Amino acid sequence: MLVSAIFVTLGLQSSVVALVSPDGTGRLPAMGWNSWNEYSCNINEDVFVTVAKQLVNLGLKDLGYQYVNIDDCWSDKQRRRDPATKELIPDSKKFPRGISHTAELIHSLGLKLGIYSDAGWYSIRSDAFSRAVHD
Repeated sequence: MLVSAIFVTLGLQSSVVALVSPDGTGRLPAMGWNSWNEYSCNINEDVFVTVAKQLVNLGLKDLGYQYVNIDDCWSDKQRRRDPATKELIPDSKKFPRGISHTAELIHSLGLKLGIYSDAGWYSIRSDAFSRAVHD
């Protein structure tokens, strides 16, 4: 069993190069960096700016990483949506200068910002933050 596991591993390692087609398809990461697995809901502006700087400093931007993605838990769970625009309201404790400011900082590093939302009633954490739009 160990021999076949090593064989498969070695086989995968040698085929990684083949996953990139001659036209470059497969060279870039599908989404860039996403906050959920590392931070869950323990996020704030500093997390994203620090990660963006690390993507640049470690040379990952030069390798094709383009996106810093804000996953769940960025919106204000009490106020939910702006009554006039119906847009989600960022959590002012996590993003005191707003998501736009965070985006400006990340864009200044030559990266793009992605953000999670949900068209349904609940987010990943089962927060009913989008319910206000359905009521």
